[in-house]
Amino acid sequence: MNLRIPTLMAACVALLCAPAAHAQFELKGGATNLLDKRKAGGSPDVSVAGTITSITVRGGGSGYLSAPAVTIAPPASGTTATATATITAGVVTAITINVNGAGSGYDPANPPAVVIAPPKVPAGTPVTRVQFAGQASTAATAGAIAVTGVTVGRYPRAVTSAPNSVTTIALLRASFGYAFASGVPRYFMGDEIARPSVSWDGSPLADSNYWRAQPVQPGEEFASPRLTNTVVGLTQPLLPLGSVAVTKCSTTSPVVEVTSVPAALTTGATLLGREVQLINGTTLALSGPANANITASTVKTFLPYQPYYYSPHADKVYASQTGRVTVTWVSSVPDTSATGESTPTYKFRRETFAVSSAAQVEP
Repeated sequence: MNLRIPTLMAACVALLCAPAAHAQFELKGGATNLLDKRKAGGSPDVSVAGTITSITVRGGGSGYLSAPAVTIAPPASGTTATATATITAGVVTAITINVNGAGSGYDPANPPAVVIAPPKVPAGTPVTRVQFAGQASTAATAGAIAVTGVTVGRYPRAVTSAPNSVTTIALLRASFGYAFASGVPRYFMGDEIARPSVSWDGSPLADSNYWRAQPVQPGEEFASPRLTNTVVGLTQPLLPLGSVAVTKCSTTSPVVEVTSVPAALTTGATLLGREVQLINGTTLALSGPANANITASTVKTFLPYQPYYYSPHADKVYASQTGRVTVTWVSSVPDTSATGESTPTYKFRRETFAVSSAAQVEP
């Protein structure tokens, strides 16, 4: 017994004093489950007659793709009230009592509970892009000159394949190495891109949830937009969808043929339900089989690649591309914060910044 106690005490002391072990399992303070903020809430008003007259939205939530179900607790004796939710841009903005759905028998002093269904979270294990083990940013450039009359003395050079080979072009200059960025990067690779801390007009914000967590998506339109602030001269959709003429594709093959590749169609874009992974001339390679069979030229829309990654699980935006990045934010709900406004409108703010090719934390 005298031998075991010191041994056990020594092991405990060593474990408590091991900084590496402690840091590995440490939970950072201030961590919250952001999915809780996605769920909307509401509180009812009960009349003296015992009916539900209205339901006030208490937090519109976020991420709703369709109107959620609204459940009102039944009275002790009477008829259960029913209501319907209205969403705008993924947020519950109103709850309307259904026709003949005011219910009866409710106690004005003890209003019933109102439950608004949460938004649907993507099913299955969350999937993120392939992680990296190391990274570096390189660049190269070359300039060529025509060589009329120059046949020797310049290397490397290109020659014709005819029997009498003749130099047709020669290398003038070339450079390669690490790339340089103009300006100071705001974010490192993998950092969370924070929502703006200022309003659409540049004034400081007290509400961190003024801006929607998910930036404006390609093809997304808004019922009451205000496009005369910092996002000047734009029309809806703010981020237009692209279109391309597909000549051949199949539901059994990831290969797609197109007539030509528009500038907005790059790797990472979404076409025919899949991500574009490779572009070789007018031949595209998707991440999987296309969602349609096409044998004749057919115009199809595609979602242009966005230079960031929005996680529907964390409800956050992350820096996933280096260099110059532009993000267009939209307010969570319409408001009348602009001078002279009487009708609420959605506000927008477009931010452009640089993302470093270095990572702030260990990959």
